[in-house]
Amino acid sequence: MCYYWSLYFFGCKDFLNSKYFEESAWRGYLTARLLSLKIKGVWLYLIVGVVWCSWHWPYFFYFVKPEQLFAVFPYEKVTFCVMALVCCISWTVMYTELFRLTKSIWAGVWMHAIEDTTINSLIYDKHILIETGKHILISPVSGIIPCLLYLGVGLWLRKIRIAREAQ
Repeated sequence: MCYYWSLYFFGCKDFLNSKYFEESAWRGYLTARLLSLKIKGVWLYLIVGVVWCSWHWPYFFYFVKPEQLFAVFPYEKVTFCVMALVCCISWTVMYTELFRLTKSIWAGVWMHAIEDTTINSLIYDKHILIETGKHILISPVSGIIPCLLYLGVGLWLRKIRIAREAQ
């Protein structure tokens, strides 16, 4: 049992390091730089979301095994790229507002690491089975409904941030 916990700990440590560098780039540098240039709201989310997604496309197609990619989103590459873009932009609102509320990348680092290690593993290891044809709607990674929920959380966080800034 201790052996498995040590594997988990060291795997999470390496994974957490990778998420630190990713969040440092997207929130710590890009978002902060765009805010310093007075780019806000929809434009901020669109720019960061498109850049974030563009960075992921080569990762998806060259480093992730095709069967893992297909497990998350069993559609052809063009549809996958469009849905990935929609997802990254909707997730960007949540991650950006979390960054702006906490004034730190660490909440995003932890959220990103936990999301990737739990949701992706549950799908890759077939603990979550999604009925054929339903992925586009309900896949926890790339479905329209979860993306709308992430967007809703992001907009709620935005509302909280704006209210705090008005005080």
